[in-house]
This record gives sequence, C-alpha cells and structure tokens, in this order.
Amino acid sequence: MQISKDHSLREATGNKNIASNILINSLGAGKDVFVDFDSVGGKILNEDILLLCSDGLSGMLTDEEMEQILNEEKENSVPKLLMEAKNKGGNDNISIIIASICIE
Repeated sequence: MQISKDHSLREATGNKNIASNILINSLGAGKDVFVDFDSVGGKILNEDILLLCSDGLSGMLTDEEMEQILNEEKENSVPKLLMEAKNKGGNDNISIIIASICIE
C-alpha cells in the first residue's frame, strides 16, 4: 500500500498528461523545501515489513509483485527486487530500503 505522494507537477495538478519527473519539491535541490507528514493509521506489528523505495522500483513492479518478493525472499529481497526492476526495463534510478520489524 503506497502511503506517500510524489512532489511532482503531475501529482500536484492531477494531470496524467504531465511527465511524472517534473518535481516541485525535493531535498537538496534548493533553499525552499516543504515536508508532508500524514497519519498513516493502523498498527505496525511484529514481523511487518516496510518498504521505502523510489519510483524506479514502484514504476517497474506492481504492488503485488513487490509483496510477493518481500514474502518469498525474506533475507534476499533487496537484490531480487532490484533484479526484477532492471529486468522490466529499469529506466530510472532504483532506491530500496527495507525495515523488518522485530518486537521482543
């Protein structure tokens, strides 16, 4: 489930005809930056997996494909996600961070 919103002109206007790579906000690209904080809701439970990624991954793989890899490849999911995104074209930078929740 995607919980973030892109700071792109396409997202801001809702116009799908605008290229998605035109950014209106980013860290490190200028003096003025804004940050969005929204309540996600729900609970984080033991053994939950959180995936933070760029659109280089989410634009190449469906949510279902990413979920399947995360569930099947517990220890090696980052290399598998990266390989699958590259195999499907990998036409953008691909950033992946995975947080596995372990509550003792």
